[in-house]
Amino acid sequence: MNNVLVHNRLNSLLITLAICLCLFLFLSNGFAQALPKSSPESVGLSTQRLLRVDALFEGYIANGLMAGAVVAIARDGRLAHFEALGGVDMDHSRPMTTDAIFRMASMTKPITSTAILMLYEEGHFQLEDPVSWYIPELAGMTIESDDGAGREMSIRDLLMHTSGLPGNGQDPRHNEIWTNLEVTLQEQMEILGDQPLAYQPGTDWRYSEATNVLGYLVEVLSKKPFNVFLEERIFSPLGMLDTDFYVPRLKAHRLPAVYGGTEEGTVEELWVEPRERELRMPKAPRGTGGLFSTAHDYLRFSQMLLNGGELDGVRLLSPKTVELMVTNHLPSHIELPENYSPRYGLNGYGWGLGVRVRTSLSESQLLGSVGEYGWAGAYGTYFFVDPHEDLVAIFLVQLRNSNVFPIRRQFNNMVYQSIVN
Repeated sequence: MNNVLVHNRLNSLLITLAICLCLFLFLSNGFAQALPKSSPESVGLSTQRLLRVDALFEGYIANGLMAGAVVAIARDGRLAHFEALGGVDMDHSRPMTTDAIFRMASMTKPITSTAILMLYEEGHFQLEDPVSWYIPELAGMTIESDDGAGREMSIRDLLMHTSGLPGNGQDPRHNEIWTNLEVTLQEQMEILGDQPLAYQPGTDWRYSEATNVLGYLVEVLSKKPFNVFLEERIFSPLGMLDTDFYVPRLKAHRLPAVYGGTEEGTVEELWVEPRERELRMPKAPRGTGGLFSTAHDYLRFSQMLLNGGELDGVRLLSPKTVELMVTNHLPSHIELPENYSPRYGLNGYGWGLGVRVRTSLSESQLLGSVGEYGWAGAYGTYFFVDPHEDLVAIFLVQLRNSNVFPIRRQFNNMVYQSIVN
């Protein structure tokens, strides 16, 4: 009997060790690396010219304009350049690391838009459907000077920022909705439905909090909390292990300090230690800008889009849905605002379903390709995908109002000049 007991325990121990070994190998060969690594030259990039990318950020760091950065560049599905530069704060008390966790801000929007399009593929709605069919709290929203004309906002309007909602910061009544951390997504919708629209849906483009409404729509259609849907349907399948609407306390040391650019071209400290609210799940996860992530995770998400909705055997979207997502949907009578385009690098761009899309090489005055798409975040994060060049490029910093510097345009050109084949 004792021999049987010993034998059973030994078998249990061997099984446990085997599981641990498989898990280790799985993580080592899969999720532990963003993409298979490659030398730059093997994918048509120049090692020498990629040094200019690093030099760009090292210049900002040396001049005290940013603490540090993580840069990732992939081509042909292989990671050719992955660097951590500078430190996590201006004192450089600790070096920046490639696994640093960043406040992604509006780079949340393409992920929320992907979730919506996954539900679109499943037949839950049509893009032209009025939002109020699914969120009745938003029925009857009108502009204050309503003359009875116009139509309700559609789901497509939310994806395109043509919903009638005021632009970010343009209406204090709307601002209060999104900055209230003590209400749920549904409660936000109830409050939003009592506010006026700023313009007739479909007649203008205003960059707004519309993607927050899409986050709640994910909850309604999937019958799951928004954050749970993202975890189960996007983050876990893609191996995005460090992406969520909060940072666990055990990972808090991986959050870099936050700084802010000023109109005078200087930088000021905003906060160094993680804020308490960043370390707990919010009541209303913000589909417009609430995610934390890493270069590793966002690179995998971006590569999935470049691959036409699939990565490592996991398919989230069909190629035709991705094609629809990254097509310019703005009609000819709607142009991106003059005072918005130069500052945010939108000259020569239109808007797809959750991302900006380059429509003109000459108007953009940048190296690149027509059809390149991507977006940025308020804390200095930025990515773009170029299907023509089979290219993904990302840089992550924590510098609010980074648009006071031409860093995005400079990065764009530094990446493209490194292509030699």
